[in-house]
Amino acid sequence: GSVPQIKTDVPDIVEDLWEDYHLSMSEFHHQKASLAMLSLVNFGNKLIADLRPGDLAKIPEKQKELDIALRRFLKILVHLAFMICPLMPEKAEIIMKSLGLKKYLNTQGLSLLQKNLLLSKTKQIKKPDLLFSFIDEEKCWKIRGEKI
Repeated sequence: GSVPQIKTDVPDIVEDLWEDYHLSMSEFHHQKASLAMLSLVNFGNKLIADLRPGDLAKIPEKQKELDIALRRFLKILVHLAFMICPLMPEKAEIIMKSLGLKKYLNTQGLSLLQKNLLLSKTKQIKKPDLLFSFIDEEKCWKIRGEKI
């Protein structure tokens, strides 16, 4: 689909999570950095649940609200891609590729993101490749040599 070209701010919580993330990564506390990422995912999930974009899309008069909500979701997704990049670069690339931003998955792109300019570089969103495949629990237990 197309990217709504509407100005939105990044919620303060995202900046707070970046502070936690940077501190944790600088101290090589990858598990704590992962918690900041998970908190960002949870924030995005709550935002989707609260704003209900599926319902907004059904009401033509709510198009501007929908555009603002979608833009916020995209920003959160791009912030997440940058956060996961050091730990799961291939997953970050999948996200950024689907947004047409793969070439910006670097310090220049992060700078543009911090200046709230990165999403202006994308116009179309493509369906991403699968980020994580289905886990067959039975196979996992067999690999570990344990009984089911």
